[in-house]
Amino acid sequence: MKLSEYISELQEFLKEHGDIECYYASDDEGNSYQSVGYAGSLMYKMMDDNDYHPSLYCEEDLEEYEDDEFEKVCVVN
Repeated sequence: MKLSEYISELQEFLKEHGDIECYYASDDEGNSYQSVGYAGSLMYKMMDDNDYHPSLYCEEDLEEYEDDEFEKVCVVN
């Protein structure tokens, strides 16, 4: 999902439900929940990495990978 679509969905959710607290699930099964404490963070994903369990890197980590191509991703937590 692109950031613009995510924001649009959240705006619709806000209209319908009001300004309520945000939580995130620890996994797809909802084994635990935590309050959202931070805005999105910029991270990087290797272009050829899968989308289900990708390895994510901060900008400083990219220096180790000279020839690999990365794409920016927004991590919400």
